[in-house]
Amino acid sequence: MLNIIPVDETVKNKGVPLASKCSWCSQPQEESTLNLFFRSNIATQIWSELFNLLHFSNMDFSAVLEGVIAFLARPKIITTTDHLIRCTFMAVMWEVWCSRNRARLQAEALALRDGLSICCRKGITEVLVETDSLNLLQILTKQIACPWDFACIMQHIAAKTQKLEVEITHAPRETNGVADCLASFAISCPHFVIWDLWADLPTLVKEPYHFDKFNLTQNLDLPNIRIFHPMLN
Repeated sequence: MLNIIPVDETVKNKGVPLASKCSWCSQPQEESTLNLFFRSNIATQIWSELFNLLHFSNMDFSAVLEGVIAFLARPKIITTTDHLIRCTFMAVMWEVWCSRNRARLQAEALALRDGLSICCRKGITEVLVETDSLNLLQILTKQIACPWDFACIMQHIAAKTQKLEVEITHAPRETNGVADCLASFAISCPHFVIWDLWADLPTLVKEPYHFDKFNLTQNLDLPNIRIFHPMLN
């Protein structure tokens, strides 16, 4: 809770530019610990459903740590019911975080599937994929097991890679400026868009794309330098 949970707000505060959208809000909201655990649509629904059991109101607190301390500082656990109530509270916190991570991984996998599908439709046969999701890369290269609920997506990706020459590499989040700019644009974009020409790109994307293409350094706190570690061919 002490600014170490890597939600988007914390990562941005460390100097890493990125597009932020809470996985559990119906309307675009920046992801923060407070929003994720206490204010998002899903979190609010969960705490509301459990109020009669936990007697905990998520809206009473302006910080997650404050809420957790307040709940855990209640009178000493005496009965089995007291113990189960405390376990339920901590299980909710844990499951919100795990579900958020699964949603992020699924979004990365779907983006890869859709990107490869676009390449197939447009006749592009040589593809370099850069992902800042190390978990996704490890699943694709069979370093870790594929979660069962992602199996269909991974099968689609595998089928696409059979038709293309694909190299998938890990790119640190700090170097993902172009993707972050596109993601920022997409949050407010009402429809699906594909750009075939540099001239058609949104203005905010052109500068980082130019620097990235020519492997130059932008005037940012972090260098936009690509360091490739090929993992899959």
